[in-house]
Amino acid sequence: MKQYVKYLTVLGSCSITLCLIVLCINLFFDPLWYLNGNQFEGVNYMFDERLSKTNQYVKRRSSQSYNCFIFGSSRTTLLNESLLEDPYRCFNFSFSGGRIKEFVAFAKWLKSRGENPDYIIVGIDDFNFVQLHEKLNIPDFITHHSDPPSMFSSYFSLDALDMSFRLFFHAANDPKIYDQAFLGTVVQDPPTYHPTLLTYQQTLRQNIVSEYKKLRNIFPQSVFIGYIPPVSSWITASKSQEEIIFFLHSVYAMSNFFKTIYDFSIPSHVTSNPENTYDGSHYFPFIQDKIVQSINGKPMSFGVQMKAFSKEAYAETYLDNVRQFRASLN
Repeated sequence: MKQYVKYLTVLGSCSITLCLIVLCINLFFDPLWYLNGNQFEGVNYMFDERLSKTNQYVKRRSSQSYNCFIFGSSRTTLLNESLLEDPYRCFNFSFSGGRIKEFVAFAKWLKSRGENPDYIIVGIDDFNFVQLHEKLNIPDFITHHSDPPSMFSSYFSLDALDMSFRLFFHAANDPKIYDQAFLGTVVQDPPTYHPTLLTYQQTLRQNIVSEYKKLRNIFPQSVFIGYIPPVSSWITASKSQEEIIFFLHSVYAMSNFFKTIYDFSIPSHVTSNPENTYDGSHYFPFIQDKIVQSINGKPMSFGVQMKAFSKEAYAETYLDNVRQFRASLN
């Protein structure tokens, strides 16, 4: 019996020691951003942005007051919110693969926590306007308007330990990373974009404008600002005219409840230059900074402001730029 008790004591001590080691490693690398992120070298990977962004919001809320929230996909995560000038004090709640229904869920969660922002900035992505088969990724705590999982429940896990090891061994899961201030950026040696025209057929998604209207209705007193992130002119030129017009007319309809919508996807010298992007869909920070300046009210260096056109003139201007780009490839 004594040997059995001794065995259990040793086993229990080893288990506790192992759990504490796992916890300490995870606290040091902080892969889910509960604290200050990776203390090894200040580089943070996008393991679970939906949880990680929420953890940072909860952490910062006690010391910072936000009057603006940014929603969008991975394209919008590269928008440097710290460059937005007064009156904006924004938290960037964008995450990879972000869909409009997910933004609605996160907005409701924020409202349940007492947020009533003056401004909402929304990245309007073309893929929201076609049928996709991927399932939505809305965490349970967002749906139930509860707190995110505690740091200890997350960091006693081997899954988090695997994330920490990947940080240590520089096993990045994407060219897009976050710096020590949790601002989106790109790895030092990103892939080179080799553009080509694509062949695909998309099924258009009807009634998509109503989804954005749901987001608008959550914060009826907020000023809504939309922008269409840049995408490669080769990607745009691969789309059918029907798909392009459907997208443009749908977004233009949204201008009825958005104060301003900027379109940076219209073919231009920026979107036609492969050196500005590493994959045709995500543009480097120096291009994102130009977008921020436009939102700050500075003259636009590329793109158009939608309300400067009628619906017909906007679509024709866009299509004319697409035709010119296609002609330049011949």
